[in-house]
Amino acid sequence: IAGDDANDMSPLSQLSAEAPSELPTGATIHVVLVSDEVAPYGLVGAINSTFSSSPPEDQRRLFFHVIVPASIQVLISRKLGRIFPPQLTISVMAAPERRLERLSSRLQAVGV
Repeated sequence: IAGDDANDMSPLSQLSAEAPSELPTGATIHVVLVSDEVAPYGLVGAINSTFSSSPPEDQRRLFFHVIVPASIQVLISRKLGRIFPPQLTISVMAAPERRLERLSSRLQAVGV
């Protein structure tokens, strides 16, 4: 049946997870968020939820990478900077739109 994920692609193998004890002590915890919304409600919710549910020893290791369209990069950076304390590391980057356009055309050429 077309459009049925079970028939469109084979099942993915289970990803192995590292136990927290296997992570290097003091390693940075990278969290990547992508949004194209001018109002950062979803970003604020995700960042706040991740931060507040992390143990105190992990909170200082969190590094949020926020990827947005170039047209709203400065705006989102300012908004998040006003909402969150400076101790929380948040980097707002512009999406590589030209690369994504090239990739999109290549994927369409092979039916993806």
